[in-house]
Amino acid sequence: MWMLLSVALAAPADEESVRDGMAAHWTAAESARDAVIAGNAEFARRVARAWLDREAPDDPLLRDARDRLKGPFTQIADAKTVAEAGVGVGALAGACGACHAEARTDRSYEPPTPPKSKSAMQHHRAGAEFMWAGLIANSRPLFEAGASTLASGNLAVDGLPSGTELERTAGELEMQVQDTAARARRSKDPAEQARLYGKMLGTCATCHQLTHGGPGDAGLAKVPGDAPLVSEMHERFATLAKARAAVEKGDLEAAKAEGTALLDLPPPTGLPLRPWRPWVVDVRARAAELAEAKTVYDAAVATARVASSCGACHTAVEAGPAVPRREDLEGTPGDGADLMWLALLTESNEAWTLGAELAGRADIAETPAGDARARAFARFVTPSH
Repeated sequence: MWMLLSVALAAPADEESVRDGMAAHWTAAESARDAVIAGNAEFARRVARAWLDREAPDDPLLRDARDRLKGPFTQIADAKTVAEAGVGVGALAGACGACHAEARTDRSYEPPTPPKSKSAMQHHRAGAEFMWAGLIANSRPLFEAGASTLASGNLAVDGLPSGTELERTAGELEMQVQDTAARARRSKDPAEQARLYGKMLGTCATCHQLTHGGPGDAGLAKVPGDAPLVSEMHERFATLAKARAAVEKGDLEAAKAEGTALLDLPPPTGLPLRPWRPWVVDVRARAAELAEAKTVYDAAVATARVASSCGACHTAVEAGPAVPRREDLEGTPGDGADLMWLALLTESNEAWTLGAELAGRADIAETPAGDARARAFARFVTPSH
C-alpha cells in the first residue's frame, strides 16, 4: 500500500495493544478504500463486515475509536453500489481525522510515493492519495494539495473510440471528478470535505468500471499486514514522529523514551545487504544519541538526524515519502515545520526551501541536506532551548 499514517496517542494504558488496534483500523480502512477505487463494492463490503464482526476491545481508547468508526463501516457494509461504498469510505476518513484533531496527537503522515511517470492516471492517483492523507491526518495543506491536483488534472482515458457514447460518458465523469475536487478544495468544513472525497471516489470507481481501467482487483487480496518490511518501516516512522512531538513540547524524557523505543525495535526483516542495511545501522546510531540526550536541543538534533538518515536511505533506494508540487502547496496554511520535516525524510530541497519561507526563515532556506539541515531544524523547533 502507498501510505500509512502514524497515530500517536497520549499515555495509553497499554501502548502496544493500542498501536496494534489502531493498525487494524488502518488496515481495514485502506483495504475498503482500495476496493472502492478498484470498483469492487463486494470486497469493500466484506472488509467492513469483517471489521464489524470483531470483538469490542477492552481498552477505552480503542473502544472510543471503534464507536466513532462503527457508523462509517456500517455504511460501507450496507452499500448497494460502489458509489455508496465510496461515500462510506469518505465518512470513515473524516471520522479518523476528527478523532485525531480532537486528541491533538496525530501530526504525522507519510504522503504517497510519486508516480514513476507522468501519466494522467498516475497523477490522478497521487492527488487522491494526498486528499486521503489530509483527511486522516487532519492536514489541510495535504488535502488541498491533492484536491488542487485533481481539479486541474486531465483525467481522460486515452485510446477510447472517438465520437462514441463511451468517450462522451468518460468525459462527463472526468468533469465530475474535477468539479468535486474543486468544491472540496474550497470547502472549509472537514465533514463536507470528507463527503466530497467519498463522492469523488465513487465517480472514479464508476469510470473504472465503465472503461475497464483503474488498478483492478489484483492487489485486493493483500493487505498492509502482508508486507512486514513496509509495516516495520512505518512503525519506525511513527516512533520518530512521537520523538519530534516531544522535543517540540520541550519534554526531554519523553523524547529520550522514543529514542529507546527505536533501539528496542527488532531489525527489519527481509532487507537486502545493500543499500538498505547501512542506513538502518546509521538510524540506530542516531537513535542511541536521542536516547542519551542531555538537553532538549540535543534530543531535537538527534531526532532530526534520524529523519535525515531516513531521507538519505529513501534517496538511495528511490522509495519513501513524496513531496507535493510547489504550485500545489503555495498558498496553503501552515508554519513550514511539517514541510521542513518532510524535507528531512526525503532530502527534497524544494520542500525545505518552501518550508523555510512559510516559517519566515529565509536565513535557513538554502541549508544543504544532511547534518547542517538537521541542526537547522532542531534550532527551529526548540527556539527557547
